[in-house]
Formats: sequence, C-alpha cells, structure tokens
Amino acid sequence: MKKSSLLCIALAALILTCFVGCKKNEICLKCIPPDLTDTKILRYYGDLYSDSIRLMGTVNYNKFGDPVSILKNGGAGTGNPNCFFWYDNKRRLSDYIGFYNNNVGYEFWHRYYYDNKDRIVLDSMYVFGFMKDNKPNKIADRRITYKYDDMDRMSQLTVTESFGNYTWTQDFAYDERGNLQTFGPLQYDNKYNPHLLHKIWQFIEQDYSINNPVDASRPITYNAKGFPTSYATRSGFPSFLGQIAGARVKIDYSK
Repeated sequence: MKKSSLLCIALAALILTCFVGCKKNEICLKCIPPDLTDTKILRYYGDLYSDSIRLMGTVNYNKFGDPVSILKNGGAGTGNPNCFFWYDNKRRLSDYIGFYNNNVGYEFWHRYYYDNKDRIVLDSMYVFGFMKDNKPNKIADRRITYKYDDMDRMSQLTVTESFGNYTWTQDFAYDERGNLQTFGPLQYDNKYNPHLLHKIWQFIEQDYSINNPVDASRPITYNAKGFPTSYATRSGFPSFLGQIAGARVKIDYSK
C-alpha cells in the first residue's frame, strides 16, 4: 500500500476518533491533544474605536477552570459591559450577565435551563434592567430555544420576542471536518479554534468549529501550540467570546 494511502487512512481514523469521542458537551476538549486542554484564554485585544490594537478584556476563572468573568479594560459601558458567569451546584452555567460598573444595572442577562443531557435548551433573556435579590427585576424580553445535533453541537436556535409576535430561527451547518459553514467563509486552516478551550466559549459565540476560518487577504498568526494569536474577524462579526472586539483580534493564552 502506498504511503499516501496509509496517511489518508490514518488521518480519517483520527478525525473519526475525534468525532466519536466528542459527546456530552465535551467536544471542546476531546478534539484537542490532552497536553493542551489546560490552556486558557487570558486576555483579548481589539481595534474597536481605535486605529491600533489595545487591551479590551481580561478573563478570570474559578478553581475548576471555568470562566467567572470578563472584565473590560477601562471599565464597563453601554455596548461593552463587564460579563459574569454564574453556575449551579452541578457546575452548569446558570446565568450569563453583562453588568455595568455597579454590578446592579445590567445590559443583558441570560438565564439558562437544561435538558436531561445537560444541554442548554432554553434561555430567558432580559435586556436593560436592574438586579433585585440576585434576579432580574423584570419580565424576560426574549425567549430563546436551542437544538443540537448528535454531536452536541448547536444546530438551531429560535428567538421569540416577549413583546410582540416576532420570531426568527437560525440553523447551523457543519462540514465533514467539523467546521461551521452557515456564515462562511468556507475555507478553514488545520489549527485549533480557541473556542475549543471551553464549552462556554462555543455556546455564547455559537462557534463549535474545530479549526479557524481563513482568507488569503486576512493572515493569521499562531503560537507554538497551534492556537491563533492574531487574526481578522469576519465582516459583520467583529467579536470574540461574544464580546465586541473590532476588525482585528489579538489573544493571550496561559502557558
């Protein structure tokens, strides 16, 4: 058998192993070599409202390695609040909140509900209110439901506005390599997508891709572990970790 054929068989087996093993919301870590799974995103930089890259947010974690906050450089403001992640007694994300500097007024508040596979299937979303007794002080503005494929990747979300009859649905499609094809671009590199480092990053940015989208006119730089350290965001999606970042993003990792 030719070497090229053996290589193709080995590669196919590796991909199959990855996808078979990536169950129960653990696709994020099971598709990365074990020695890289303790890597964390520490800081991100962007060029929003600036001609140069600047520090925009610092990520903090609890003892389990789960994110607990993203604190914005220079303080929180409208359109750019500090973000907090709350958990239930099963270590599942229960609330994702964008607080202003007083940690009382919020820009958004997501409260999550789970199915029997510990997947988020319902999100009660509140916009522009105040915290009272550790809860939003108003009726939810939106109701968001989620569906998943057989690999626990988000396959569909449906948003219903609480006030009015407006409802819209977004479907998500993936290619054979496990990369998102819904929004484009269609080409991906063979390096690791930073969202793989925690399932919360995948969920809040709705990106379960294994690799990173590429464009010849938008070069990416990588660290020694194969994670991108600098890249251009997709047109119309100037974000990172669900946070507004600008046209270009730079990332600092642990280790």
